[in-house]
Amino acid sequence: MFIQYFSVTLILSLLVSLVNSIVSSSYDFIFQQYHFPPYLLLQQSQIASITSNKDYTVVAFQKDGIKWIDNIKCIPIENAFVSLNGTIISAIAISQDSKFLFTSSDNRLSIYSVSTDNKFALTYLKQSAEQYGVYNHFRSHNQQ
Repeated sequence: MFIQYFSVTLILSLLVSLVNSIVSSSYDFIFQQYHFPPYLLLQQSQIASITSNKDYTVVAFQKDGIKWIDNIKCIPIENAFVSLNGTIISAIAISQDSKFLFTSSDNRLSIYSVSTDNKFALTYLKQSAEQYGVYNHFRSHNQQ
């Protein structure tokens, strides 16, 4: 009886640790499934890429710029400066501290500094000179 109890307890604890590791590694997916504002899906613009960290989610539309969402309040940040209009974005990423935004346009990695205290204005820092296939890199990273 004790061995059966111990075996069941061990299996349950392993399952709990497995679920915790899956949940923690799939934060972007869970946020998008349960907290994604539905009105963004009703817009005419096509969403090119979505990324998030603990504080913000950034939605990049194919040609209509980007939109910032507050993860804590689960609402769009209406006073955020809409930038990157007219730029075709295939992938986007944000640093964990929300200070840098990475985009892929024409498979060239661009880096922007984010001013969260100034309506999320972006300051262009650098773009790669070569085409590196950034889209594939971001895509494979997000799928892992």
